[in-house]
Amino acid sequence: MARPARAWKLHKKARSGLYHVRFTHAGRRYERSTGCSRLGDAETKAREIFTEVTSAPPAEPRTEGHPLDEAVARWAVQRKSDGKSEDWIATCLVYARAHWLPRWSTIQEITTSAINAYKRQRREGAGPDTQQGRRPRKASAPTIRKELSGLRQLLVWCVEEELLEDVPHWVSPRGSSDYKGKALTRAEVEAFIAALPAGDTYKRAYYRVMWATSLRRTALVQLLWADADLAAGGLNLRNSADKTEKARFVPLTPDAVTALQQLRREQGGDGLIWGSKPTRYQSSDTWFQRAIEAAGLEGQGVTPSRVFRTSRITELAENTTNVAAVQYMAGHT
Repeated sequence: MARPARAWKLHKKARSGLYHVRFTHAGRRYERSTGCSRLGDAETKAREIFTEVTSAPPAEPRTEGHPLDEAVARWAVQRKSDGKSEDWIATCLVYARAHWLPRWSTIQEITTSAINAYKRQRREGAGPDTQQGRRPRKASAPTIRKELSGLRQLLVWCVEEELLEDVPHWVSPRGSSDYKGKALTRAEVEAFIAALPAGDTYKRAYYRVMWATSLRRTALVQLLWADADLAAGGLNLRNSADKTEKARFVPLTPDAVTALQQLRREQGGDGLIWGSKPTRYQSSDTWFQRAIEAAGLEGQGVTPSRVFRTSRITELAENTTNVAAVQYMAGHT
């Protein structure tokens, strides 16, 4: 016998193992956690949630905005109960205290124009940020994307809770339009590396290897000295290090081999090559700005951890007809 049609659907979250109920009512899409991991219990709870929402009288239009700090606190509690990563929730709360709450007091103030102003201020290091009482620093495009991702999740929840009419539309920041889709040339990369601090063997080796291997940063930072076969001129990438989960030998350029040999002499050659806290560039760091200016890339939103990979793969593709070799270096095989 066929099951009767329902106005709601259940969806099990992989992380928490809890069932969520989804349905549409009065033109709005709802998703609520049932708090149940067993299907039978979840169906019972889903019917209760659906009945509660659909039988409630229409909410009266608000004459004033809903406090943003209150919405953030409720949203964080709800996300924890839904099994969302506590690290991500904590990060979003930092964003809220440092950047959102100093700008807006109610969620109704977060409009498309307000978001555009927010992006501009974060790029320029302006605005009423209060993080640790310091003057705001210029934020990179990836950082702004993370902040807006958290903000969007908050606003979607506000719509579901009928605290907000609709989520404002904005375009995710992708850096300068002049830079979009542009690959660095070998000359630009060499100019960047040459302008790195002269005595900093670590940074020079890091970016040499990043360029030579075109590895994703997540794989690069997991490299051990035991993985480096400098006599053979390459790295033995473990299957657990890369997201493709395929072990392979990645060749190095002679400059990268030399840089790693110098770094090994300084470090001793044990454990992680880049240490427990691998280097991360900051767009406001003096050494980084000097290197970017030397390469003629200032104002173009360059992020080496992403651009070096795509640029190296582009160079390989333009200088060989062996497509399989390019795919191998990119880790797409």
